[in-house]
Amino acid sequence: MDWRARQGALGEFQQLRKQEAADEVWAFAGQLDVTRSAMDNAARGEALRLWAGILDRYRDNAVKSPKAMRLAIDLHRYDDVEALAREGLRRFPRQVFYLERLAEIAQRRGDLAEAVRRWAVVRKQFPGQPSGYIEGAACLRDLGQTDQAASILRSASRKFPESFECRLEEARLADYLGDWAGALPQWEALRAEFPHYVVCVTGQANSLAKLGRTEEAEAVLEAAKPSFPLELALSANLAWLAHNRGDWPLAAARWQLVRQKFPLEPLGYSSGIAALRELGRAADRDAVLREAAERFPHDAGFALDFAMLAHQLPDWPVAVARWDEFRARFPDREEGYRFGIEALTAAGRADEAEALRTAHTRGSAGS
Repeated sequence: MDWRARQGALGEFQQLRKQEAADEVWAFAGQLDVTRSAMDNAARGEALRLWAGILDRYRDNAVKSPKAMRLAIDLHRYDDVEALAREGLRRFPRQVFYLERLAEIAQRRGDLAEAVRRWAVVRKQFPGQPSGYIEGAACLRDLGQTDQAASILRSASRKFPESFECRLEEARLADYLGDWAGALPQWEALRAEFPHYVVCVTGQANSLAKLGRTEEAEAVLEAAKPSFPLELALSANLAWLAHNRGDWPLAAARWQLVRQKFPLEPLGYSSGIAALRELGRAADRDAVLREAAERFPHDAGFALDFAMLAHQLPDWPVAVARWDEFRARFPDREEGYRFGIEALTAAGRADEAEALRTAHTRGSAGS
């Protein structure tokens, strides 16, 4: 083969390798999307299986992918993230991302002392990165070391005077200390400088409420609603203001508005149910529980409360039916058998109660 032919063959080979690399990147990205979709749709087992496949086939891609590590964090695969981050740090020592993930993993595991140490490494090696100061201070705050947290945040404010995150953490520290008189002007200043962040509105309203200025807090939240029409926090905080002062009719009405506007948020149901319980409105509470149990079919808590309400009334025929449904959906939950047997017995169906007890005993022994 002459040199022209060899050069041509080499060019074709290089082009093929480039195409293979591009195909691998696309396949990797597709697997990440499929795994994220499984997790978002409560198919955690399938998501974990897919993630294991990603590590097995695309580990090199995962090391270099912030998106992959974020997915692993959301799946609580902390050992995997730590291994990937340490490998990435060896290969790319100038990338702060890997040190940040190592610190975040310690923080998420609740090992705050180790997280403080790791965020200190971020600050030392990458002093121009705000995260080392912000997250390090947050960990110190949660350890109760508030003086050290305040010192780091003062340093951060000098280094990053335009950083919203630094200022936000300072206000949160005042909240943590219960210094509401000191927190309020910080939240007001933040809101004036960063009007597009809803957390500034809720922070200001919370300080006002803690200072006993509830009407002003409500006015702040109401006035901000047109600017943040899709923010759950405003409607929820308005409901909490009524809830926390024991104004149950207003709280129930506001939680109902939360459910109407944000039907996929469990908070509107759980808190609304609590308000209706205080009001003794069993029928309305039953209707909201039914809706919650149907809307969140994987939430055992709503299904359990739905069955228990009929059990406590007591309405034994309804309770029997609901415990049947509960066991079908959550066969590993002991409550479905214990209360199901009680309901069958109380409904005069002793033979069925005994059959259920026997079957459950055998099943428990077999497992």
